[in-house]
Amino acid sequence: MDLKELSTCSLVGGTALSLKYGHRKSIDIDLFSTEEIAIEPLVNRLINEFKLDFTYEKQQPKFGLFCYIKNVKVDIIHYPHPLLKPIEVIDNIKLFSELDIAAMKINAILGRGVKKDYFDLAELLKHFSLEDIINAYQTKYPNQHYLISIPNALTYFVDAENSPNPISLNKTSWEEVKNTLKIAVRNYLI
Repeated sequence: MDLKELSTCSLVGGTALSLKYGHRKSIDIDLFSTEEIAIEPLVNRLINEFKLDFTYEKQQPKFGLFCYIKNVKVDIIHYPHPLLKPIEVIDNIKLFSELDIAAMKINAILGRGVKKDYFDLAELLKHFSLEDIINAYQTKYPNQHYLISIPNALTYFVDAENSPNPISLNKTSWEEVKNTLKIAVRNYLI
């Protein structure tokens, strides 16, 4: 589907990584744009396009739209942080780069601890060093001063233990994810 109202948006998060790596099943869609999104015309277009298959809360923040389309959770967000690398295109789907998403995963883990983010980061560590990922985080979020907290956050799993297990498509277990992150942090700190 091609909606002009979404022309500046790109797929991010676990769904984008799943498309690239096939490491886990993703159950939501995150579309981010570095440009502002006109929410009202977007809502009107989605209502016309999907009718009863589109639901949303009437009170939406100015920076995005949180909705369901055909029972799939969809977040469409204005995300004003700079891109580290150009947008990638796979099968006509625009995606943020892996390093952009890696930086965003660090940011997500600093704010909440859920298993899917740790699974994604463990997969990213097969392709990038933790140092590269932390450098990407620092570049993407230069005003955030959590650098000292990152190693601890990446190995603090208590909050994540009660979150749902993502469906791994490469048979990676939660214990393997935790071990991968512990080793990466240990090597980073040496």
